[in-house]
Amino acid sequence: MANVGHRILDTDTGTKYGSRAAAGRDLAHLVSGDPTDQLVWFHIAWTYPERFRVLNDEGEWVRLDDPSAPVGTLRPNDQALVRAARTRSIDRLRNMEGIDLDKPSVTEEAWR
Repeated sequence: MANVGHRILDTDTGTKYGSRAAAGRDLAHLVSGDPTDQLVWFHIAWTYPERFRVLNDEGEWVRLDDPSAPVGTLRPNDQALVRAARTRSIDRLRNMEGIDLDKPSVTEEAWR
């Protein structure tokens, strides 16, 4: 069974969605998100990971981080997660947030 649409189950309401996009459009309000944002589903899933299940290839509703969950949910090798983490890292570097590289006392020792 192919999971092209990554069917999503909301365990709080029992609602089944035909795709992540459909779940994102309907549930964007949970994260004060924009229902037209194609990535709003990921914000919802990261915020409420225990609430949702995804249909795997065996036809079972499994947790989003389950090893049998389709790629594109919350598995560590998901491209969306990798991209989001990379974007956060770049933003931290740009803003020097939580980084000591702008302190001469730290960097002067690095070049010796």
